[in-house]
Amino acid sequence: MAKKCPQCGMELNFPEEVLAKLQQCPFCTAPLSAKPVVGEPVDLGLSVRWADHNVGATNSEDYGDYFAWGEIEPKAEYTDENSLTYQKDDFNFDIAGSPKYDAATANWGGKWRMPTEEEYRELVEKCEWKWTSKNHRNGCKVTGPNGNSIFLPAAGLLPDSGLDDAGSIGRCWSSTPTERGSESAYNLGFGSGGQIVDDYACRDYGLSVRPVLAEKNEENESSQNTEFQQTSREAVDL
Repeated sequence: MAKKCPQCGMELNFPEEVLAKLQQCPFCTAPLSAKPVVGEPVDLGLSVRWADHNVGATNSEDYGDYFAWGEIEPKAEYTDENSLTYQKDDFNFDIAGSPKYDAATANWGGKWRMPTEEEYRELVEKCEWKWTSKNHRNGCKVTGPNGNSIFLPAAGLLPDSGLDDAGSIGRCWSSTPTERGSESAYNLGFGSGGQIVDDYACRDYGLSVRPVLAEKNEENESSQNTEFQQTSREAVDL
């Protein structure tokens, strides 16, 4: 089976000796280097710091690689037959920080992990979202309470071997499995119509992964706890 570009999905029908020397896709110019470009952490004023780009990307607007849930390498086809975790009850646990199952940790090292469902909900509920484009790539600019922002590209998804909805929607895995059986896991979905955290993507689908730092953002957690305590005292005074 021919190797495919992880970004545009085009088949790279070249001899092995040519493929070994290719630095970028001849169709979309996406980098084909095996060495991952580790992201920079961005403090949005939330409980965790978010990476500035997806796993497999070199900048914020690059789509990056696509991963089935619980798998740490991209592949040519994403099916229930070749999925490690689809309909497997043994994988009904949070995979955050596992070098065997967390694509962020496996590719970027132990300082990084996949976000949890709760952390995605925090991103949705506490940030300002704006559908926009960056270097001709559609996506969302997400601005945190402190004014800092990240860009999430609408990279689409891979439900089989063909890239669907690129430029229209984005889907990013969380580390949290669904409570409804073993066919899906929670993920972030976003597009021009809004953003949501749900569990309606099957585990065998290829989705993006946007890492967070494994270490909690203690400064913001402390600030949030102080605000909570102050609010509680005011409530008691009333």
